[in-house]
This record gives sequence, structure tokens and C-alpha cells, in this order.
Amino acid sequence: MSGLDSKFQAILEGMVTPKDPFELIDKGVLYIRAIMPTGRIQLLKFWPETMTPPQARLYKRIKTLYYEGKPIRIRILKARQMGFSTLLQAIIFSFSVVRPLTNALVLSYRTKSATWLFGMQKLFQEELEKRKEYPIEPLVKSNEKKIEWKNTHSEIGIDTEGSPNVALTETRSMALLTEYAYYTDPVTLWDNLIPSIQLLPGTMIFIETTANGVGNQFYQEWKAGESGKGGFENFFFPWTDHPMYVFPAENISKYDQTDENKAYKACYNLTDEQYSWYLTNLYDQFRGDREAMAEKYPASADEAFRAPGGIVFKTLGPLLQAEEPRLKGEGGMRGRMEQTGTTFVFKPGAGSIEIIKHPVPGRLYAAYSDVGEGLKGEVMENQERVDTTYSTVIVRDASTEELCAIMECRYPIDVFADEAESLCRYYNEALWGVEIPGPGFGVIGRVMGRYPNLYRAEWLDPDKQFRKSAEYGYRNSPKTKPLLEADWEAFIREEPSRIGSIRLIGQALTYIINQRNGKHEPKPGCFSDLLLADFGCVQMLKACSKSVTNPKVLKSLRSYTEQRVEKKRRRWKFL
Repeated sequence: MSGLDSKFQAILEGMVTPKDPFELIDKGVLYIRAIMPTGRIQLLKFWPETMTPPQARLYKRIKTLYYEGKPIRIRILKARQMGFSTLLQAIIFSFSVVRPLTNALVLSYRTKSATWLFGMQKLFQEELEKRKEYPIEPLVKSNEKKIEWKNTHSEIGIDTEGSPNVALTETRSMALLTEYAYYTDPVTLWDNLIPSIQLLPGTMIFIETTANGVGNQFYQEWKAGESGKGGFENFFFPWTDHPMYVFPAENISKYDQTDENKAYKACYNLTDEQYSWYLTNLYDQFRGDREAMAEKYPASADEAFRAPGGIVFKTLGPLLQAEEPRLKGEGGMRGRMEQTGTTFVFKPGAGSIEIIKHPVPGRLYAAYSDVGEGLKGEVMENQERVDTTYSTVIVRDASTEELCAIMECRYPIDVFADEAESLCRYYNEALWGVEIPGPGFGVIGRVMGRYPNLYRAEWLDPDKQFRKSAEYGYRNSPKTKPLLEADWEAFIREEPSRIGSIRLIGQALTYIINQRNGKHEPKPGCFSDLLLADFGCVQMLKACSKSVTNPKVLKSLRSYTEQRVEKKRRRWKFL
């Protein structure tokens, strides 16, 4: 047997040791520094009897996965100071002591935090040696970068995420990434770390963090986990689960009892003591900034990521948030368009089209396309790299203004043009606007001449002695964009239910004002393609109301009847 084979065999034997790797915790031989209800700091035995309910719940789940022989991949979104770093470090320490050749990595986002993490591991070791409640090997190495035991050759590396070559080369069985949402380059780190931890029973990767706004890598991964993608389990722990987050009820009278405060208490069913704690922290620690407090002490996962900050449609925030619960379970039907002769039929199943309301015969519809372009830099979406934005279509009913259909894809321009045309034909040859300049010209060039109701702008051109000029497509520019945004904001404020889709709400809440250049754009890692298409669709609704006498529009209104007549004619001819 080669040296490599013998080492691998030793690792396997160490991983299936008859000792229970959780026994240091279960026997209560680990000690931590804890803040007591009196405010004093003292050493406290850390074991199931002293765990908070959130710690106990997570600990039970980790043990269950381990005993079932599964790889353990857990992603934690939490309020501050919930004690999960303590729990996960205790697990890593216990495994490293009990299982020979365990190689674990603990990462933080800054040096000060890494030093604190090292101090906790060092305290575990020192108290075990002093109290002699469990036999433990002496340390070969103990510094702020690594703890290594003499005879078992287990080690725990402690570092910051920005260190050169961190997570490279070594084979590991455990990793803890603390405050992951604040990492500066999580994509590179992930690429380095994943190959070092094989997908074997008993291997563990823990990600734990408070939120850090919307759109970053952690946000993308959390959303992927919510939709069932990937091998990580999502766990959210609100501040309301922590038994120490309470304050005397008589303190409530010191603060304003606004309708918003009362609604918050009712929404999360707070006790008077929890409500008192919330008010005290809101006004004394966060100076009344609800978004900042929601990010650090969220009561729900959605609240954690909300923190609007500089979103463009900040005044719409509460209205959109009120629509979210209604729309969460009301997604449309996914599928694709198929053509049968001159008729277009929607086929449910896999596809890029979401039908919310099917077309009504004889009714006029408005549609708008925002065609995808290349991205500046690399973006991660659902743990995959992407380099282009989406090409999108939004369809609305011209009479009721309701959202009817969404199309979102990354097709080549010719394929997108054909699919979008099929969707617009399905909606009675909707008035279809395509954004220009840019790749929209390619879409217009492909469908012009065959699609009968393509939006065409007309104006009196001063450079041509005020003769009438025209072009196909809706020309958008930095000058027209504020108008589109203002019209859309007024459109939604007047009747918030018009938003029609949880996907549009998500993009509206992540459409921000860039603090560096003042531009309106999606937060890093987010997209605004559907939102921009809806901006344009509102303009198409206005165009529909102005051009109901246009022969082309009237033709689209008659198209359904004509299709039915043609269908009957072909059928009788066949018979």
C-alpha cells in the first residue's frame, strides 16, 4: 500500500471511529464565556442542557444527518448574537478531538473575528486540559492560524476569507464560513474550497451569517435554496427565537406607539417583553432606522434581505410588500408556444413563458420587450456564472391593465424574436414595442414585415423641415428613462394589485440608486430586465389608448375572428 493509500485508509478509519464525535458536547466537558442575564461574563458548560432553543434545534438536525450517513451542508441566516458560531465551533472541535486526522477550516471575513474564533477553540482546549474531564492529546501547534494535536494529527485552520490561497490544496472534512454575506470574493473562495471537501458521509460545510443587503452571493444562494436547488439546507433563525431578547414591559411607555410599531408587534405576535426589547433597540441602537435593524435583527427571512436603503421606488416599498403574501402562491402556468397552421397554442410544461391570464377573444393587448445585453463583469446566479442579462416580454390587457404574461430567457436574438412573436400573436397580435437602440434592432429586423402590429414611433423631425419621420421600436435613453420610471411608479401606486407578479416585486425592491454615479440600476447580482420591460409596457398601454382608430390596431382586434373563420373554412374544405 502506498503512502497516499495508507493515509486515505487512516482517514476513513478515523471517520468511522466507534467513539461518538459529538460526545464532548453531550457529556458537557466544553466551556465557553457567556453573558449571563445579570450582565456578568462567566464560564459556562456548553451542552444540550444550556443551549438556546435555536441552538438545540440546529444541533439535533446536524446529529440526525450525521447518523443517517449523509453529507451535511447547512446554510444559516440569522439575527445577531444567536450563538451559532459557538455551536458550530464546538462541533468542529469535538470532531477534531475524537476523530484522528480530521482537517477542518474556520473562516471569518476579518482578522478581528478570526482572532475571536481562535480564542474560543483555545478556551475549549485549555479547559479540557485543566479540568481533566476527558482525555485529550496535547497540541503540537497553537497560533492564530492553526490548532494541531500531537498524536491524532487532527487540525483546525483559522483564517480570513481574503487571505492569499485560502482553502487551496488541502483535503478537508469540515468547514465553517462565518458572516459569509460580507465576503469580498465568495465565488473564488467557493471554487477553491469545494474540491477540498468531498461529498462523503459525515463531511460538513456550514455557512452562517446575518444578511448584507440584497443581490450578493449569499442572497443568490439563499434564494436558490428556497427554490430547492443545490445540496444545502436553509435555516432561518429570527431574533424572536432568542430567549434573552426581552426587556421589561414598563419600558414600552418611553417610546412612540406608532401604527407601524403596533403592526409589527401584531404581525410577529410579540410578547410585551419582546416588544419592549424591539423598541429599545430600534430607537436607542438604530436611531429609528427600521431597515438597518431588520437586517441585523430580522423577524423573517424576507425582512432580513429587504433593507431598502437607496431603492428607487422607496415610496412603493410598503405597497409592494403588502402584495407579496397574496402573490407568493399565485404564480402563473409555465410553458411554451406552439404553432398549428396559423394558430398559436400555449403548451404547459418546461419553457420560458409564464401565463397569468389567457387572452380573451377580440380584446386588445400591449406587449413590450427588453432584449438582453452583455454584463460588465461576472455575475453568479443560482450558483452559476452568467454573462448576459435576460431577454424579456411583458404582456398586459389594454382595457383592464392586468398583467397577463411574462417571458424571460437567454435565447439568441433570432430564437428570442421568434418566441416573443409567437407570444404576441397568441395575445390577439398585441401591440408590441421593442426597446431600441441596441440588440432590439435585431429583433425588429427579424419580425418586421411579418408581424402586423409592431410599435412604430412617429414625430415631426426639425432636421427635415418638420416632415413626418418614423421608426419601429421604442427608443429609450437616459433622457426618457426618468419618464418611464415616473409613469410606472404612478401606475403601480394608483392600484398596487397591477404589479401582478412576485418576480416583478423582487426586481422593483432591488432597483437602486448607485451611490457612486447616481444611476438607477439593479443591485449587484440582481437583474431588472422584467421591470424594464414593464416600464415599456406601461408606455404601450398609453399608445393603445391613443391609437384605437389605427387600422393596424383595429386589425389586431379582428384577428381572433378572422382566425376562427379561416379555421372553419379549412375544416369544411377538408371534409
